[in-house]
Amino acid sequence: MHGVEGEAKELFIDDAKAGLDYEPENYIDLADKITLAYNNPDKLIEFGNNGYNYVKQYFSRDIIANEFWEFLNENK
Repeated sequence: MHGVEGEAKELFIDDAKAGLDYEPENYIDLADKITLAYNNPDKLIEFGNNGYNYVKQYFSRDIIANEFWEFLNENK
């Protein structure tokens, strides 16, 4: 569950498809999303797999180090 807006929501909810978001400060929306998650355990497994794969693809140390190396070499 994610109850904030911005880059984190874009990355992990919109792009990675790794969870549900709810409107910040809206406890009714949060309760609805908790109920949805509770009633869909297969979807939770999917979210977990999606999140794992997304982080592995975009945030591994090797990828970050290579991107940083390329950045340093481009800006000499």
